Amino acid sequence: MDKITNAVHVDYFLFIEKKTRSPSYQMSCEHCHDFSELFYLKTGRCIYTVNGLEYQLNAGDFLIIAPGEPHSTRYEGPAQCERITFYCQKTSLPEEFRKKHPEVANLLDITSKITLDSKKQLNAEKMVQRIYQESILKDAYASESVRYLTVCLLISLKRDGHFVVKVKEKEKETFSRDIVEAIEYVRQNHPLPLTLEEAAQRAGLSPTYFSKKFHQETGSTYKKYVNEIRVLNAKQMLLSTDDSVTKIAISCGFGSSNYFKDVFRKMTGISPRDYRKKSAEASE
Repeated sequence: MDKITNAVHVDYFLFIEKKTRSPSYQMSCEHCHDFSELFYLKTGRCIYTVNGLEYQLNAGDFLIIAPGEPHSTRYEGPAQCERITFYCQKTSLPEEFRKKHPEVANLLDITSKITLDSKKQLNAEKMVQRIYQESILKDAYASESVRYLTVCLLISLKRDGHFVVKVKEKEKETFSRDIVEAIEYVRQNHPLPLTLEEAAQRAGLSPTYFSKKFHQETGSTYKKYVNEIRVLNAKQMLLSTDDSVTKIAISCGFGSSNYFKDVFRKMTGISPRDYRKKSAEASE
């Protein structure tokens, strides 16, 4: 039998849940939500399907599921599967930290599997357990403690984790391995000031040849593709947060709000503010 060991609301934006699943458990259907999910598998094995892509998780692995991504799980193997899940929005993290280190907070916007070496994995598990234990306390300090400990966990994952950002099989079949490497790099690091030279290095190609090959295979220039990914993530933030347009622009990797507005309008035909307004009206 599958059982919920405990589930704790720290506040409106942060919800921590511990569950034990039988190895044969499988979700009956996909679901999605407008907040991020940080999934930690403590024991067992799990297949996590996100937006049609499968992630094989073993004990000690993490998975971040971005807001709005349809997902489901199935468990396998001989042992019971224990997991701890954080459901949160970036606004659950301290505002000062989000402003100073958007590259860490923005990890919550990108679906990715995170693995750690054995020593770092042990440290991460201790952090997860400490956060969970703190979350079940009822004193006046628990909520803030969980917020800051969660920041520490994200920093640890950013520093020490190996991130796997998948692309659809169709893209893998269409693009060569070096271009897939570059695409994965862009999707994972879009909030950062990416350069063509960095992506070329990641692909193992010279900048000139990489630029030509990227355009030949994707039909887009590298700069345009980066902006498309940034606008895609900005759309999600416009719908799921109350952040200002300027704040979203910076969080998604644009150097200024004016440049963001120009790119957004060129790609969508409307301004970011109108996009948010029309989307809100359509959902009423």
